[in-house]
Formats: sequence, structure tokens, C-alpha cells
Amino acid sequence: MNRRELLSLPAALAGARGLLAQGNSSRKRVTSAIDRFEVFRVTVNERGDWLLLRTSSSDGLTGLGDCSQSGDDLRVMSLLQEYERVLRGRSIFSIEELRQWSRPPIAAHGRPAVVAISAIEQSLWDLQGQALGVPSCDLFGGRLRSTIRQYANVNRMTRDRTADGFARSVERAVADGFDAVKMAPFDGLVAAPGSERTRQINLAIECARAARRALGPSRDLLIASRLTTWSGQPGR
Repeated sequence: MNRRELLSLPAALAGARGLLAQGNSSRKRVTSAIDRFEVFRVTVNERGDWLLLRTSSSDGLTGLGDCSQSGDDLRVMSLLQEYERVLRGRSIFSIEELRQWSRPPIAAHGRPAVVAISAIEQSLWDLQGQALGVPSCDLFGGRLRSTIRQYANVNRMTRDRTADGFARSVERAVADGFDAVKMAPFDGLVAAPGSERTRQINLAIECARAARRALGPSRDLLIASRLTTWSGQPGR
């Protein structure tokens, strides 16, 4: 073996490993198929539950998807049972096929079908990352950051929708170590004329002010707004 042959050996070995890895991946793509769906309904409060999908593949992997907030959990669960029968045996890599297949169900069933099929796709991306031995983010072009900041969403836990009620919830979040809090004080707004509308808006603003006082100046306050006018059009 001469010098040139010796120097080319690592590249040749790397190429061989790449081809082997591609072969292994190809075999996984052929053999890894959708096996079954499991749906978990987690009780949160009177404002709604969390609905989670776990998809199992034929080679024993499981992937997760979120199918909450459809407006009709029972309908989503029924649709997922139906879709399981149709999709069982299809490759976990058939994302585009799933999207094409989903058009008629979405046209027929609207938002519940959109949420159910979205959860299926999420779970398939999860399964693909596991099957290929890479983080799922690598399938979307790579990771943008190494950490994700957490905030406490105190909106659902706050049943007393007054300034004092929100302040107490924020104080609990601060005690738990959160440095950012999210709330939606405008959730309670309903279509109303004149002075009643003004009262509702002023109450929401006061709730936000109370939350800010409880947070102090060094923490962040996130506010989700659903403010609308009497006509039902987005507010200005």
C-alpha cells in the first residue's frame, strides 16, 4: 500500500459506513409501519381537557402528538379510531401521503379532523427521529437553540377572574420559580353595548395591572388578547 492509497482509506471507510447507514435506514423505512393509536384524555378543569395521541410502530417505537382544543374531544377520539383502521400498516415515513389522504376527511369533518390528523403527523415525525437515531428537529433543518425558556400559564388555573384572583395565581407561579407568566384577562369579554363593554375592558386591564404588581419589575408578563367589537369583528 502506498501513501496515496493509505490517505484515501479513511474516506473509503467513511463512505462504506455511510452506505451501510443508508441501507439500514432504508430497511427501517420499509419495515417501520403504523401499528396502533392510543388516546389519553387528561382532565384539566371545566374549561377543557388535554388530549394526547400515542402512535406505536410495528418495530416497537412510540411517538406522541397533541390533539387538544378541537372543540369536540369525543369527535376527535372517534375520528382517530376510524383513521387507525385506515392508516394501520402504512410507513411511518409517509407524511406527504398522509397530507394528501387527509383532504377529504378534513373537508367532511372540519376542525376535529384537522386536530386529529395534525396529532398523527406530529407522532410520525417523533417516530421518524427515533427510527433514524436523530432528534426530530434534524428532520426540519436542525436545531435553532439549545434551551427553551419556560413560562407559567396561569389563565386556566385562575377561577376567580378578578384582579385579586389573578394576583394570587401569579404569586404562586413566582413562588415556583417562574420568571415569566402568561394570562388572558380578556377571555371573559362578551358582546355587550356601551357601559357594560367598558366595564369588562377595565376589569381585564386591572387584572393585568394586578398581575404586573405581583410579578415585580424584573419578570415578564405575557397577555393573550381576544378583544372584539360589538359587531364581532377584530378590535382596533
